[in-house]
Amino acid sequence: MLKSRRAVRGALFVLVAAGLLVAMLPATVSAAPSAIKIFAQMGDCGWYGDSAGNKQTIVFLWKDADGVLKSKQTLKSRANGSYDTACDYGEAIEPGDTIKATIGTKTHTLTVPTLTLEANRDSNTVSGFGPDGSTVDVSWLQVTGFYNAANSHAVTEPTDVSGAYSHDFTGDGDMKGWDRAGVRWWNAHGDSVYLDRQVPTLQVWVGRPDGASLWGNANPGTAVAVTLEDSTHVVKGSVATGADRWNHFEGDFIGYHGGRPRAIAGDYVDATAGIGSDAAWQLPSISITANVNTDKVSGICRPNDGWEVDAFSNTANRYGFDAGITTGTGAFNTDLTSQMDLRHGDKVNVYCKMPSGDVSMRHITVP
Repeated sequence: MLKSRRAVRGALFVLVAAGLLVAMLPATVSAAPSAIKIFAQMGDCGWYGDSAGNKQTIVFLWKDADGVLKSKQTLKSRANGSYDTACDYGEAIEPGDTIKATIGTKTHTLTVPTLTLEANRDSNTVSGFGPDGSTVDVSWLQVTGFYNAANSHAVTEPTDVSGAYSHDFTGDGDMKGWDRAGVRWWNAHGDSVYLDRQVPTLQVWVGRPDGASLWGNANPGTAVAVTLEDSTHVVKGSVATGADRWNHFEGDFIGYHGGRPRAIAGDYVDATAGIGSDAAWQLPSISITANVNTDKVSGICRPNDGWEVDAFSNTANRYGFDAGITTGTGAFNTDLTSQMDLRHGDKVNVYCKMPSGDVSMRHITVP
């Protein structure tokens, strides 16, 4: 009987000791949530945000959907709590990525959702997909010339059970090439993910091209077909290409015998397949004068429309740029003295906006 009682006491002691041991072990510590906010743009190589606190050290871990590291950065926030990360070239923000911010013992993670956008300049509609059952901010920016924001329109739209959203901006105006469309999604924490694209736009070289015969932007995955006709509408050549995931395309006009016909003033281009029903126009005559004594570039584009000048050297680090709106006669003039010393053999590209928002371009070598 005594032995039995001792056995029972021993068992109780073991149980009590085990309980005390469990009680003495530290509980698993989970990091407290951080108030930091992350603002990311799809396809970008970095991000920015706020609410990090005054000059706080932030450690960011950016991983892909499989958990593989894309970038690790350590930086300090500004006094107002805002911050900007460095661009990690070669990486791009994609659906499923996670961006984890750690400040001391506090963390916050943004998971990048699926977010897509398509702009239809015929129907003036911006549509796409985002997280289902949420809302997105849909925007359209009308651009005068090349860089002047004329009107900005933004609305909030719900996403349905499949994540689809859409907004028709017809009541706000006529969407054209070179305009911009965007969509932004917010989560409950206050993070946001943004996607911005140029409305489908065609750019064609008049005369000697600087690179491919044409390029532009279209909705990702869209097939783009462009036809080149002479002034009597006889077909000279065509391009069959498509927009990549960055909504960019380019190509060369190919003639029936395999040659590369050159688009010249008076020819017609037609890109209604893939760009828009108004993406068909007659190529204008673009004149350019470049003066190496005054560093001035002048010429003629379309009247009262956008112009841009890019001057550069292929052998040295010299570059000049300007843009604006032409006069009623189509004239433009810019003095690049403060930017570069224009020299013989330098190159000049001039971009002229068309009524549809598309672009005709000319390339010259400075004589």
